[in-house]
Amino acid sequence: MIVLDRCAQELASVLLCDESVDPHGACVPMLRKKGEDSMHISILCRFIQAFLLVLVGSSLLFSQNPPHVSDSPALALSSLATAAMAGKTVEDLTLTGTATRVAGSEKETGPATLKAMASGETSMDVAFPSGRRTGVYALSPRGPQGAWTGPDGKPHPVSFHNLLVDPGWFAPLLTLQRINSQAQGVTVSFSGNVDRNGQSLNGLHGTLPVPGPDASRHPAWMLTLLQQASQFDLYIDSATMLPAEMAFNGHPDNDVRRDLPVRVRYSEYRAVNGIQVPFRIRKYVNNSLILDVKIETAVFNTGLSASEFSVQ
Repeated sequence: MIVLDRCAQELASVLLCDESVDPHGACVPMLRKKGEDSMHISILCRFIQAFLLVLVGSSLLFSQNPPHVSDSPALALSSLATAAMAGKTVEDLTLTGTATRVAGSEKETGPATLKAMASGETSMDVAFPSGRRTGVYALSPRGPQGAWTGPDGKPHPVSFHNLLVDPGWFAPLLTLQRINSQAQGVTVSFSGNVDRNGQSLNGLHGTLPVPGPDASRHPAWMLTLLQQASQFDLYIDSATMLPAEMAFNGHPDNDVRRDLPVRVRYSEYRAVNGIQVPFRIRKYVNNSLILDVKIETAVFNTGLSASEFSVQ
């Protein structure tokens, strides 16, 4: 049993990335030292190795792809926040106003139109003095798709790992509705209370599954990274029960491992046809303001269709 235990320990060390141990020869020196007939022990040792390989391998896969289930406090908080924002279900919304883009010392403002659907599609169109800029997020049978255009008018695809987080950064009501219905497999947990500049906020931590029919073909390490890229936090004001912030990570197109913290802040809520709308939406990357949207009009349930969110 001592030999087998040591064999098992060395094999476990290998599975935990200790490259100094050879899994195929881990037991041999010990058996030689014992001077025993190693046939039966070797067979048992190999059986233990195989058993541990399955056990530890399954454990690693389980930890990388855990079953996600929303907890009750999170769902209760989400339901209260949804009720505080609206007394009815919103299928789509269109916001118009102005957007100010900040890039270092450069700053420019132009008219903006933002659209979103309860199913997840979103678009943003801003006519800056330097040129029109657009962004679109769409759903397809093979997973989400996205594209953006700059002043040159040429479409550029959004990398897959930047399409995994909930797209409703400017429409928190629709994000809450998706949480409540668990649409697209989104799950949430209650992350506790935080103080943000004297404002008491309750946190919801959300996760979405990696979408698309080919998701299961990704290696385990890639699934882990993509799963992390889908995570977001939505913070609810403890006094008003209205969303105050949304936080998630963006990433360079060619590096999902590098996190770029994004924070969206909602303020200046007003009621429009019985629905609370944040008339000020500010977006920060690495704690620097990059976009300041001031809403002027908001309309709901106008019959937007998914075909209006096509990716070229």
